[in-house]
Amino acid sequence: MPSQTIEECWEGLLPVVNVIFQSSNNTVNLNHKRYMEAYAAVYNFCTTNRPPSSNSHRDPSHIVGHDMYRKVADYLEQRCISLRKELEAYEGVELLEKHRQFWEDFLFSRRVLNNIFMYINRHCVARALENPDHKKNKMFELDRLALLKWREHLFKACEPKLIRAMLDMVERDRNGEAVSTNLLRSAVDCLCSLQAEAMVALRPTSNAASRTSSVDTRQHEQQRLEVYANSFQQPFLDATLKYYKQESEQFLAENSISDYLKLVTKRVQQEEQRVQQYLHASTNEPLAEACNDALIRHQIPLFNGEIDTYLQQERNEAGLTSCAHALIRVIDLHHLYVLLCRLPDGVNVLLEKLEAHIIAKGREAIDALGKISMSGEDSKKYVEALLQVYEQFNALVRNAFNDNPRFIESRDKGCRTFVNSNSVTQATKLARSPELLAKYCDSLLKNSSKHPENVLENLLSELMVIFNYLDDKDVFEQFYKKMLANRLIQDKSASDDAEASMLSKLKDACGGEYTNKLQRMFQDMATNKQTNAKFKEHLDQSGHIMVKIHGEEKPLDFNVRVLTTTTWPFASKLKMVIPTILDNCIKRYELFYAQAHTGRKLDWVYHLCKGEILMLYTKKERVLEANTVQISLLLAFNEGDSFTMENFMNQTELQMDIIQPQLDLLTKAKILLLEDGRYSLNFKYNYKKLRVKIDQPVRSEQKADTESTHKAAEEDRKFIIQACIVRIMKTRKHMKHQQLMQETLEQLSRRFKPKVSAIKRNIESLIEAEYLRRREGEREVYEYLA
Repeated sequence: MPSQTIEECWEGLLPVVNVIFQSSNNTVNLNHKRYMEAYAAVYNFCTTNRPPSSNSHRDPSHIVGHDMYRKVADYLEQRCISLRKELEAYEGVELLEKHRQFWEDFLFSRRVLNNIFMYINRHCVARALENPDHKKNKMFELDRLALLKWREHLFKACEPKLIRAMLDMVERDRNGEAVSTNLLRSAVDCLCSLQAEAMVALRPTSNAASRTSSVDTRQHEQQRLEVYANSFQQPFLDATLKYYKQESEQFLAENSISDYLKLVTKRVQQEEQRVQQYLHASTNEPLAEACNDALIRHQIPLFNGEIDTYLQQERNEAGLTSCAHALIRVIDLHHLYVLLCRLPDGVNVLLEKLEAHIIAKGREAIDALGKISMSGEDSKKYVEALLQVYEQFNALVRNAFNDNPRFIESRDKGCRTFVNSNSVTQATKLARSPELLAKYCDSLLKNSSKHPENVLENLLSELMVIFNYLDDKDVFEQFYKKMLANRLIQDKSASDDAEASMLSKLKDACGGEYTNKLQRMFQDMATNKQTNAKFKEHLDQSGHIMVKIHGEEKPLDFNVRVLTTTTWPFASKLKMVIPTILDNCIKRYELFYAQAHTGRKLDWVYHLCKGEILMLYTKKERVLEANTVQISLLLAFNEGDSFTMENFMNQTELQMDIIQPQLDLLTKAKILLLEDGRYSLNFKYNYKKLRVKIDQPVRSEQKADTESTHKAAEEDRKFIIQACIVRIMKTRKHMKHQQLMQETLEQLSRRFKPKVSAIKRNIESLIEAEYLRRREGEREVYEYLA
């Protein structure tokens, strides 16, 4: 095939190129045949014309197809100049509309042109890019060359008018006018496509991809959007700052802070939507910062001044109910929270004021209760007041602050402070909150509470909320252990499931060591059931202890509960002489127990014992539920008609201060009569019930032992601290003083907050006991001695 000159070849291609670029609608005239003829013409021209010398790879003018490349470049330049002249006649929206039309047509024509001249890209441009001096050659793939021509000969000349038209349309959009976002989207897409010339040159063809060095992704993206960022984004951000600064100043002069928060929330959402609708995603971050600066950061002093107002429970707005007040308060705080979260450390003041407000409200709630005693009813009021404040601010943190972890922490700090430091706890040096919480828990778990199981479970879960805020959980443990022991001994537990549930909650909160003794108490009770069953079998085989009733001998029912001394909190023991019939029962059980458990000794705790006795002297037989002292006093009347205080003291070997309260109780119940210092049975006793309960605790157990319980907790702390220090040192072998102090405080915080001075004293005690020693030459370092 004879070769063609460039002029001959271009003359044949020009009509096709004109069809492509004159209008996208005219491409219907470019049928498949003409398209393939044009493609073949380019291919034939490049393959039949060879370079004149071997140095063609150094001189782009000698590369096959270079002349054709120049013809296409000149055509694109003239086409862009022609379009620019048309655009110069338009302004504003009309300019954007015309620009959109020209740009979309140009993009389509560019793709078709690039396909027809594909061979130029693959060979001519590719070989030029292989040249080390390709940057000087300034040859690009044709689709990218088209964009460069658009940028150089159309956009640069129209840039001021085009950017101004875009910014005007954005402002109209912000003012609430209806605008065509498609026009803005098209203009933004155009700017994002007009890369810097250096970036176009760096983008190789597929053949040269392996020869290019990698470019940092972020830097690459910034360079790719350089035209968009410099020509539009920066002026857009400047206009945004100016617009919102003016709006905020004007709005605040005429409206409240609450209304301003709603406005800012709305504006921020609108700007986020604006990015999605017609701006590039890279604008999102700087646009958000511009909004933060103009709408939020400049108003921080105003916001901080309003926080206290928004945190108040009630709003002084006429005509609104308290529910409406609370709802408005939550909405205001939520708007404020969302906006402040947009700034680094923006919520710090809000966090501080929330914590202080929670403390104040908690203390106010306790002050409103007045004087609080240690009774079960007052403990209920106290705990319910604490829970009410917690639930109020828990709902606030959830609804206004989206359960943000920092706000949850602030809520917890505030609650912990007022739970452990309020008018009730400050009235004495003793830790009252743990004691009152234990009493409330005791009232829930007693069978007298009569709560359904699901309600009781919810109440226990709520109680654990307050428990987790206690600083002195070990004090709670002491009181809870004593009250649990009384419930188990006196059969007053609401249910075994409820007791087990509470024990599980305490274990989850403080660990197995905290509930170890409590668990063993339940184990003792389970063991006693088995032991008593065996004891009954033993009596069935060897013979029961008999008692004569109306001349007929009947077996005496006798149950024993064996308690592990180190587990149960019953230290005091009542020394007394018991009636013969009870003494026989005890000896019989001791004989049985000694056979089953060699080497164990039983110490009888008489003040915890109780029993039932029959009143055979009244018209109707009645059953008295009485304690050991009462039983001993009443059984004495089987041997005589009347007794003095001295007689009772001699028979029982008890002191008067133990006997007198029990006699007063029997006299008050009209079971005994007192006349001239002598006590006798009331044979006219006629109580309406056939079962009478008079088993009040014996005074030795009834003494006010609150201080002794606190003292016991304080004594236990000494051993707990020492055990913790030894565990740490056994693991670490050697530690600096400050590190040991810090780790000890952290490990003990689940049970109580030890004083630093107490830890230091116990370290010295362990050194004296030769568990630890100071390292020679480094007194701040401790070493563990195995």
